[in-house]
Amino acid sequence: MSTIVDLAETVLLSWRSDGFRATARRLRERLFGEEEIFVLVRSLVPPVVPPPLPAVVNGVLVREMTAEDVDTVARILPFDLGRQPLRVRRRRLEKAMPDAFVALRGERIVGACWYWNEVTPEKPWFPAVRDHLVPPSRLTGGIFALPGERAAAWALARRATDCLAARGVRTVVGCIGAKNRPSLLVSRLLGGKIVARQTIRYVLGRARIHVVRVDDRRPFGEP
Repeated sequence: MSTIVDLAETVLLSWRSDGFRATARRLRERLFGEEEIFVLVRSLVPPVVPPPLPAVVNGVLVREMTAEDVDTVARILPFDLGRQPLRVRRRRLEKAMPDAFVALRGERIVGACWYWNEVTPEKPWFPAVRDHLVPPSRLTGGIFALPGERAAAWALARRATDCLAARGVRTVVGCIGAKNRPSLLVSRLLGGKIVARQTIRYVLGRARIHVVRVDDRRPFGEP
């Protein structure tokens, strides 16, 4: 029953966020669609001096996420980054808070990013990234900025990984949709290396996952 409730809440969330057409398309893709994701690995170098927080970067204030921020971030999170119901979004953000950050313009949160300690052998892409890992590692949960706040996304990604490096994290893994070229570009500019392409095919809602290693020297991991 909980699965049905979650699905109904997710559909309603998509409808409210992006409207009927986008919701219908997502349902169709989830039943019989295909999704391609690039897996990137980025090595981190500890800074000589730990970066200060809070700090103004690219005109926005970057600081660590607090419990008081969770509800706001859960509500403004784009659907494609958080397809779960709001209560699930909140729970996952609370779990990520030790490595989560927000960007503010004035008193308003305009972006956020967070990382999970979930680079584990159970991940379908793990064999492709294993040889590139220097532990400890983190998995990028999400990086986003509100429309018109592109500078905030760059500020978050840069300052957050600097902070992770200062805390001892040595590798960050990111999974980015193949169609999300802006995020792919930012990740590569920050030093991310594409190591695998993950294809997810849905048949009546059941996911079939196939992962292949790719050559990062070709544009966006193309064969």
